Amino acid sequence: MKHAARFAVAVALALGAAFTIACQNGVVGPSLTATVQTISLSPTFPFTPGNATSEQASRNICCCLVVGTVKNTSSIAAHIELQFPAMRAGQSVGTAVDLEKDVPSQAGRSFSAVGIQAACNTLDLSQISADQRVRVIGLWEPPQ
Repeated sequence: MKHAARFAVAVALALGAAFTIACQNGVVGPSLTATVQTISLSPTFPFTPGNATSEQASRNICCCLVVGTVKNTSSIAAHIELQFPAMRAGQSVGTAVDLEKDVPSQAGRSFSAVGIQAACNTLDLSQISADQRVRVIGLWEPPQ
């Protein structure tokens, strides 16, 4: 009796695996990648370019943007979501986020990510750059 029960369970598992494999169409899309090429911090408060006093004053005022360029290194066009978590003294001061839509394959695009609730001169760019997250959403339709 035990052998019959084990055999029935084994057959059921084998059939389940076979049905699962048979239901998959095997279509795999292209790989999706993007790289942040340049990154810097920029105050949201405008300053007069070339005026060092104005620029320094604006870096002391909340809030700070993460700006730069990103390149779609995928073989297809994609949306690229950028996230830059910012910490100060071990505490989160926000995450700068931007979504660049319809970036062509191998193309670069400027971004300006908002969401950090701190002045630029209180932040560490190396920490923000190291913790960056890039999500790529491919604009590809599988064959029918």
